Amino acid sequence: MTPGSSAPPGRLFLVSHLAVVAAMWGSSFIVMKLMAAELPPFVIASLRGLVAAATLALFFLATGRSLRMRRGETLPFLAMGMLHGWLPNALTVYAVAGLGAGLAAIFATTTPLVTAVLTQLLLPSDRLTGRQGVGLLAGFAGVGVLIGPDALMRSDVALWPALAMILTAVSYAIGNVYVRTLPAIPAERLAIGQQATAGLTALALALAFEPWSAWTPVPGHWVNAVLLGAVFSALPFTLFMSLIQRAGPVRATLVGYLVPLVAALLAVGFFGETLAMRHIVGGAIVMAGVALATRR
Repeated sequence: MTPGSSAPPGRLFLVSHLAVVAAMWGSSFIVMKLMAAELPPFVIASLRGLVAAATLALFFLATGRSLRMRRGETLPFLAMGMLHGWLPNALTVYAVAGLGAGLAAIFATTTPLVTAVLTQLLLPSDRLTGRQGVGLLAGFAGVGVLIGPDALMRSDVALWPALAMILTAVSYAIGNVYVRTLPAIPAERLAIGQQATAGLTALALALAFEPWSAWTPVPGHWVNAVLLGAVFSALPFTLFMSLIQRAGPVRATLVGYLVPLVAALLAVGFFGETLAMRHIVGGAIVMAGVALATRR
C-alpha cells in the first residue's frame, strides 16, 4: 500500500464508485454537446474547471475545511492540473478535429491499458492479475464494437491527431499512477487543486487564442455550466481520486470503458440516435470485461 492509502475496498465500493463516476462523466458529454453549439472548446474547459473549483471551495467552507495551501501540495496540484486537465483537454480538441469523435474515443480508451503497463513497471503492489488483464483487453474490444466499424476502418487517419490522442492517454495514465504515489492528500483537496489549475490555464488559453466575442453566449449557458462544473466534474473527479487512492489506478481507470457506454445510451434518449445491435453487443462485452477486471 502507498502512503495515505487505506485498506483495499470491497467490490461493492469499487463497482458503485465506477458506476457513479461513469454516469456523471458520460452525462457531461450531453451538456458539452449543447454548449459546443455556441461556445469554443477553451471557453467550455475554463468554465468547467472554474465552476468545479468554486463548488469545491463552497464545500470546503461549509464543512469547515481549510482552503489554505498546505506544505507539499503545490507540485501535486500543478501536476494534476496538467496531466488530468489542460494538457489532455487541448490535445483532445486538436485530435477530434482531425480524427472525428469516434476514432478519437477509441484512442482515448487506451488509457486503462497504458495505466496497466505503467503500473506493472512502477507500482509492484498494484500489479494486475491475469484475469484483470483479460478484463482490460475485453473492455477495450467492447468499446471498439460499441463505437462501430466506421471509426475503426478509416484509411485517412492523420498522423499528428492520432499521436495527440496517444499522448492524451499517456498523460491521463501518468496522472493515475502519480496519484497513487502521493502522501496522504485527501481526495477533495486533490480535486480542488486540479480543477482550479486546469480552469485557470484553460482561461488563459481562451483569452490568448479565442476572440472576446466567444464569451458573448456564456450568460445563456449558466445552467449548463453549473451542471458541467459542479455536478459532472467536481463530484466525479473527487470520487475518482478516492478510487485511485483506495483501489489502485488500474481498477479506477476501468471507468474509461464505461463512459462511452453511458454516453451512447444517453445520446439515444436525448438526441434520438438509434440503438443499434453493436451498442448492445459492445455494451455487454464492456460490462463483462469490467466484471472480470474488478474481481480479486
